[in-house]
Amino acid sequence: MLADDLIAAEEQYQLGLAFEFGMNQQKIDYKAALELYDAASRQAHPKAQARAAALFAFLGSCSGIDSGASIARKLLQRSAARNDVSAKYQLAQWMLQGAYGSPINAKLAKQNLLQLLPELQVQAEAGYLAAQLHLIDIHKPASIWGMADPNPVKLWTLKAAEQGHLDCQLAVATAGVGPSASAADKEKGREMLKKIEFQIKG
Repeated sequence: MLADDLIAAEEQYQLGLAFEFGMNQQKIDYKAALELYDAASRQAHPKAQARAAALFAFLGSCSGIDSGASIARKLLQRSAARNDVSAKYQLAQWMLQGAYGSPINAKLAKQNLLQLLPELQVQAEAGYLAAQLHLIDIHKPASIWGMADPNPVKLWTLKAAEQGHLDCQLAVATAGVGPSASAADKEKGREMLKKIEFQIKG
């Protein structure tokens, strides 16, 4: 692939993130995000393939359409073959739940997750938003993995918020206004409220 093609695919992927998660003052638009991810996927961008798969599955389940599941699985498998950690995680999650036509194998799914955790951690620390969101998902109170832990949830929520993820920004802001919030949490909450206000006003 030419260098210019790589740059174009990365730009499409980043803009897709903005539309999917409401980042960088973009209104959430799943259709626009999917179109951008699809364009980047056609240039073999593994992260875009992983996000496209997630959206195909999500939009298909919302509309009661099953055809998106097979497309999603194929995209994830291609992305995982290119060693994308987000795709590997989603395949493990689907295996655990038996989602989107995946055969249930909880034992293998959990084994795969344990092998993925160090890689997820490295990618999250490098700023890969999807890895940060997966670590939140793994450790949240109602974790399907049985690995609830508030400390990584707080850490990666803040990191994702700093990248402009609106839901995480709101979570950080909310955590800063409770009666039991620490002085540091209150300060972070105030900073995040200012960022949210700036994004809304544009």
